[in-house]
Amino acid sequence: MALSGDFRIGSGVSWLWLYVKWTATPNKGGNYSDVKADVYIQRSGGSSAYNLTNNNLFINIDGNGDTFSVGFDLRNQTSQFLASRTIRVNHNGDGSKTFGISVSYPTGIGGIGTPSGSKSFTLDDIPRAYGFNYSSDTVQYDSPVTLLVFGNGSGNKANVYFNIGGKEVLAYSNAPFDTNFAVIPKLSDFASITPNAAAALGYIIVKTFDPSGQFIGGEQKLFTFMIPSSIVPSISNVDQTELVSKIKNVTGSSTLYIANLSQIQLTTNASGVYGSTIKEYNVSVAGLSFTSTSNTQVIDLSQYNVGTGLITATITVTDSRGRTAASNVTLNVQAYSPPMLKNFKVTRNMDLNTTINIVKTVAVSSIKNGATEKNSYTVVTKYKKTVDTAWITAKTETNTSANFALTGMAIESSYDVQVTITDQLSVPVPVKSSVPSIFMIMSWSATTVGIGKAAEQGVLDIAGKLSDIYVGGISLLDLQRPINSVYQSFDPTDPSILFGGTWNRIAKGQTLIGVNESDTDFATAGKTGGEKTRALVIGSPGSSEIGGYMSGREATGWGLTSSSPGFGNRALIVNGDYTNNVTSAPHNNLQPYITLYIWRRIA
Repeated sequence: MALSGDFRIGSGVSWLWLYVKWTATPNKGGNYSDVKADVYIQRSGGSSAYNLTNNNLFINIDGNGDTFSVGFDLRNQTSQFLASRTIRVNHNGDGSKTFGISVSYPTGIGGIGTPSGSKSFTLDDIPRAYGFNYSSDTVQYDSPVTLLVFGNGSGNKANVYFNIGGKEVLAYSNAPFDTNFAVIPKLSDFASITPNAAAALGYIIVKTFDPSGQFIGGEQKLFTFMIPSSIVPSISNVDQTELVSKIKNVTGSSTLYIANLSQIQLTTNASGVYGSTIKEYNVSVAGLSFTSTSNTQVIDLSQYNVGTGLITATITVTDSRGRTAASNVTLNVQAYSPPMLKNFKVTRNMDLNTTINIVKTVAVSSIKNGATEKNSYTVVTKYKKTVDTAWITAKTETNTSANFALTGMAIESSYDVQVTITDQLSVPVPVKSSVPSIFMIMSWSATTVGIGKAAEQGVLDIAGKLSDIYVGGISLLDLQRPINSVYQSFDPTDPSILFGGTWNRIAKGQTLIGVNESDTDFATAGKTGGEKTRALVIGSPGSSEIGGYMSGREATGWGLTSSSPGFGNRALIVNGDYTNNVTSAPHNNLQPYITLYIWRRIA
């Protein structure tokens, strides 16, 4: 092996020949040598001298040839340079190389002919880069991967690098040979390069340097670098507040909520980690799920029933890598119903006919901030003669309700009594009852006949309720509103006060549907069903499905999830199979409606 050499090519006479001298300049990093060949024509000192005009000199190095038009004149010299050629000769993969040089030059001189010849040479080996083996082609950040660098006896140095997304970091300097050792890709070095994926493709590279530090070459292998499952977004806090100003003013708190009335706003303060961003926020409470790309979500308790008491809501955030974090908040929801008047009766005193007795009980929801009652209320009782239009206030009570009597009431007049309960949150609805004039079997005026009372209004003025009046042995109540009939009104007054009989409130928050004997869902009276809210799942009416085909490694490695906004239901398809189903937040399932008080007569 050599980096230079020469040889002679004879002609038709012994005193004239071609002389070839070559040199090689190796490049370790490129694994090649630049080979230069200089060609001379020479003669012996006692021979004849010749000269020649231009002729074609052919020089071939390692199969790469070229022609030079050149002449010579040996009349006053014994040696003349003809031409030089330099060729880049690539070495074999192991750094070895054997090459050949061939030269041909027609002299044009009779008897001398065309000197032509070739010779092979072996170049010095160029030390090559170290190869290596590894334990796994999937590497987790901050976890070791085992390497084995194969020694070749060259005395060169091997360094190990990680290269991910174009960022290269030295992992091990002066690596050992022919023995296992560990290298660790650091999460802090590379995780932020892939903010939208839980994995990245990158390289482990072993670079070889000679003792002087000159780079010789390297070998690299493709790896999948995984972000550990412990790397998730963080939730610093979740702020909650009541959006209904009236409720805040009544309770004296922004975090005390009222069932059926409050609007709870939850604001989640969350952040991604190592470059990821928060892409989705979900609130789960009482079996309901609300998903948004905004960190602020509102739960309208007039639309959703989350229960009462201390209710736990779970807030889950999903970052751009598909990683999640969750935090719980406690919602203080107090039960509430509008105030009701119960057991309301207005009767004349049988002994003092000028006295009207008023019996009433009220039911008012308690709203407390700590131990302090916040839902104060007033009960206003008014009366008037039935034929009059102006009401007279008989009594105003605060935070209490008691029975009392009206005195000095004319025996020949009927009276209306109205009770209105006003608390801090509801719209007051007056409840009215009436008492007839003193009992008379019959009375009359010029235009009215009274039965059981004084004649006051209309053509026929009859005392009592429908249940007190009989026709053909059957009460008007049973004729007009038999048992199991339904009464509807905007007025919350119990129908027993108006008509007699016993009634129960029904269909609270429900619509009414006619019986259909041919449909099992509606075949009998009294069946219930339906949903106020509805969450779509795969295969349910109104759902939609999307998907894409990709390998399982691509899907999980690059952090693909089914969190894209804008779809009530999504599916990720991997190798043709559904791997992830998403249920949307429940949506409002109500048709246009108007609310009424609905009662059913039971006795």
